[in-house]
Amino acid sequence: MKIKKIIVLTVCIVAIFNATVANASVVYSYTGPNFTTISNPNSNTDTYATSQLITFSFTTDSYLPGNLSVLSYGDKNFTSISWTMSDGNHINSPAAGGNLTGGQFTIFTNAAGEITGWDIFSIQTYAADSLYTVNMRTFQYPSSFNINNGTVTDVSGIFPIDSSYSIHPINVGQYTGTAGQWSVTGTPSAVPIPATIWLFSSVLTGLSLVGRRSKKRLSA
Repeated sequence: MKIKKIIVLTVCIVAIFNATVANASVVYSYTGPNFTTISNPNSNTDTYATSQLITFSFTTDSYLPGNLSVLSYGDKNFTSISWTMSDGNHINSPAAGGNLTGGQFTIFTNAAGEITGWDIFSIQTYAADSLYTVNMRTFQYPSSFNINNGTVTDVSGIFPIDSSYSIHPINVGQYTGTAGQWSVTGTPSAVPIPATIWLFSSVLTGLSLVGRRSKKRLSA
């Protein structure tokens, strides 16, 4: 009987643990159109091509709420959400030392929680030369903001780190026009806390029944 008790207890503990900690993630991914404008004044660094584009994804533990007028995460507040950004040549991410500059992570959603506007800008030290950075940005503001006529701009470039970096880029790939596509995968945890409490109470009931049966057999 002790072995049966141990088996029952082990199975129930595993069930409770899985129900308590299960917390599937939600991944939002953006895929932009291919670059249409290429600038390569310096052939000694990585060059861009019209086959390349901006991609960005971030992971949360819940769906974005609806009707967001502005949702911004600064660098210090973004550590709890993983993200990665690519331009076809480079990948910016926290693991590689990248950051979202100046809190530049802004999201707008409609009533259904779908992303309808954004401004995302990441920067990371250029691996081939620490005097340069890889800057990537994608943005499309709602038409009410009167910014860029509601069109999307995707741009990535390698820039010197001095004050002239925004004026004299080394290499740039850019697209301006119709927005790319956002997709959502994954779901939040489907097991609420009250369900785990109910499961725990059923475990105690099951163990008590096992104990009663063992006592009856011993007294028989």
